[in-house]
Amino acid sequence: MQAFVPDWQNASKKHLEEFLKGNISFAEQRIRRCREVAARPLTASEADLIFRDYLEAYEAGWTVFEGVPSTLESLKSRGVRLGVISNGNVEQQTRKLERMNLLRYFEQVLISESLGVAKPNRVIFQTAAARMGCRVEECVHAGDSLTADVQGALGAGRGQCGLIAWVGSRRPGRRIPWFRSATLRNSWIFPGSNRR
Repeated sequence: MQAFVPDWQNASKKHLEEFLKGNISFAEQRIRRCREVAARPLTASEADLIFRDYLEAYEAGWTVFEGVPSTLESLKSRGVRLGVISNGNVEQQTRKLERMNLLRYFEQVLISESLGVAKPNRVIFQTAAARMGCRVEECVHAGDSLTADVQGALGAGRGQCGLIAWVGSRRPGRRIPWFRSATLRNSWIFPGSNRR
């Protein structure tokens, strides 16, 4: 079992990257991931059964970090317009936002599968800004990937994209590094607070 976790993570990264590049479908990356970890030939049906077991455990672990709903509520009450850019599967990402009771906060939800382009590609950031009726340079972006989120947003805005916040870990309780941007008066924005 100990070998399974790193093997699964490595296979996930490898095949998800191929999906995000548009080289394979979301379903195909699931099949390839399962085949690689099983280290034996699997039919598509067998791989699907394995992935369903994984998906059930993965979705059972979804949680909203403390302070997220109050932060989103505070931003909305101040008139800040919010959207989501997510790499992945439309059905799963939408289900996650609904189950966490977060979908109601967002005017736009852009998911790479439906757009045919994924972060860090500048097109997904430019599309999000256009749908929100603004320029990329006027947007604030926060994410959990230095490459996909920070570098992607900066690339889309020619080096300027409001505050770029990198939430360095998906694990609760881990220190969160924040980046500053001169386009927001050298402000720091902290989740769940009114401090700048």
